[in-house]
Amino acid sequence: VGADSVVVLEGKGLGKPETSAQARQMLESLRGRKHEVITGVAVVDAATGRETTITQESTVSMREYSRQEMEDYVASGEPMDKAGAYAVQDAAFRPASQVEGCYTNVVGLPLCRLAELLKEMGMAPKAGIPSQEPRNCSFCALARGG
Repeated sequence: VGADSVVVLEGKGLGKPETSAQARQMLESLRGRKHEVITGVAVVDAATGRETTITQESTVSMREYSRQEMEDYVASGEPMDKAGAYAVQDAAFRPASQVEGCYTNVVGLPLCRLAELLKEMGMAPKAGIPSQEPRNCSFCALARGG
């Protein structure tokens, strides 16, 4: 299983920042705005070479965090390994005000879509993935009860 995400703001992809200045610039450009998070997921059966892939897109509305909150977050080093320089699940910074679509996609791995891929590959993942929060997923099979 492999996955990677990109943040897309006005058609421009924001990957992981290379410097604190880039992280600051990304967070500044995202503050108070909507953007998309697109994650690609691949599953490969090493024994047979069979593979399958999907992409998942979600829309995130960022809150109007203060400059000090942003500076503290950048100083923590947390943004440096995250697309768009943020983690939606960060309990201290809380960068997003709303996620439309799959919450775990924005975290970096759309769990219900991964379950679909594994099933397609002949594996039977158990229903009710514990870390999934279906109430946040508007088009998640788990949220629909199946």
